[in-house]
Amino acid sequence: MNLNCGSIGSCNSGEKCCRNLIDPMIAICIAEDQICCGGSVCGSTESCSNGQCVPQGTNLCGQITCASNEQCCLNRCIGKDQTCCDGLGCNSSENCCGIGGIGSTYSYTCGRCSGGMIPDQYLGTCNGIYYDTSKFKCCNNTIYNPQTQDCCNSTLYNPQTHACCNNTVVNGQGSACCGLIPYNPQTQACCVYDAGSNSALASRVVYNKDSAVCCMEGLQPIDKGCR
Repeated sequence: MNLNCGSIGSCNSGEKCCRNLIDPMIAICIAEDQICCGGSVCGSTESCSNGQCVPQGTNLCGQITCASNEQCCLNRCIGKDQTCCDGLGCNSSENCCGIGGIGSTYSYTCGRCSGGMIPDQYLGTCNGIYYDTSKFKCCNNTIYNPQTQDCCNSTLYNPQTHACCNNTVVNGQGSACCGLIPYNPQTQACCVYDAGSNSALASRVVYNKDSAVCCMEGLQPIDKGCR
């Protein structure tokens, strides 16, 4: 059962809440196997894309394409059996939003599954959507989970496969950058050296601390050292 389904109050067993993306108080109860799309129900030959019902096969979601068993939820793909909750996919046993006091006024406290109010100190807005700043972050008007994604100059990326160097998303992992090359500062270092009079820019290279040393003329074996 989904509690606090807008002005309806709650949905019956076997139903889920379908909220309007602009005003979450405008909501309807739909069957669990139906697709909620921005407050409307898509037909059997349609899928949801960015809050609109489109013909099946057009499963675009922002700049990504969702699988056939997924639906679009504010630029994020979630399961068709989930409820879109301000960019998050809530399961049927979870509540999307609650309504409660924020300071001296009342407002929508949406932005996470399981319901309840977001404490004042953790209440943030991202593109007009409320979210819990203790659990999520905002990147270029998109709410994301910092445990699985990161933001680089308004671009979301996967830190398990990419890094942010000089405000640019690049392949590789590392908490530090040597130009546009990420590296692990615990075992590696960045060597910046003079490439000679024929080079207008200094050269940069990542090396292992236990096998090389950075000299003015470039890398040298650690047992040889610099001249």
